[in-house]
Amino acid sequence: MNDIVPPYDGRHLIADLHGCSGLSDIALVEDALARAAHAAGATVLEVRLHSFGPGQGVTGVALLAESHISIHTWPEHGYAALDIFICGRRHDLDRALAVVRDALKAAAVETRTIPRGYQAVGEEPRLASLGPLLAHHAMASASAPQMAKPLIIGIVVPSKSCPIA
Repeated sequence: MNDIVPPYDGRHLIADLHGCSGLSDIALVEDALARAAHAAGATVLEVRLHSFGPGQGVTGVALLAESHISIHTWPEHGYAALDIFICGRRHDLDRALAVVRDALKAAAVETRTIPRGYQAVGEEPRLASLGPLLAHHAMASASAPQMAKPLIIGIVVPSKSCPIA
């Protein structure tokens, strides 16, 4: 059996934006999401938002051919939670984040980026290739059992709308 590395497919950027303004302005948030998608080089299919009322937060998503950008805002805390998940290497998540950050005038931004991917089309998942990861997790858990965290493994199912480009 050949140990095949699955193809890389995309990234999922998770951002916490603090000290923001305009968080209850649904038109501002909608424009920011659409411009962020374009800045990333993604294809907008639809932007769908919901306002919880005057002075209240907004929640919504920009549906993209390549995945999505979602946002949830808390104006009373000056806080917005943003997810940018886009398939394909050619997309620029940092440019998308910069558009939203600037639109909401965020004073501080914390980010985490998670690589996302799946096996080549037609390939069976090769859990044997997770051996080193599982061994590392077991060693880390044994050396600090009180700090052991669950190991979560997921497989994303490929689709024709999420190309590896």
